[in-house]
Amino acid sequence: MELKFKKSFIRDIDDIASSEPHKAIENLSQDIKKAHSISQIQRIKLLRQSKYEYKIELRVQTKIYWILCDVKGDTVLFLRIKSEAWCKKNL
Repeated sequence: MELKFKKSFIRDIDDIASSEPHKAIENLSQDIKKAHSISQIQRIKLLRQSKYEYKIELRVQTKIYWILCDVKGDTVLFLRIKSEAWCKKNL
């Protein structure tokens, strides 16, 4: 699969000071590029009332982040990265 990043996602990543989430995202990126379909991506969930919007759970030590993304065909577009608390409040 192909992976793209929106500028808002890059800004969100730059706001995270710890290096562990950066390493976890790099590993996730490699897994997505190797995947042949969306069903091969671990911890991905379809958002309610949507056909293309998903969230991917990213566990880093004791913190949980959600990567919000669009999936169309064989392209995954990372939109934002948010904390678990933000997602529970807003999604």
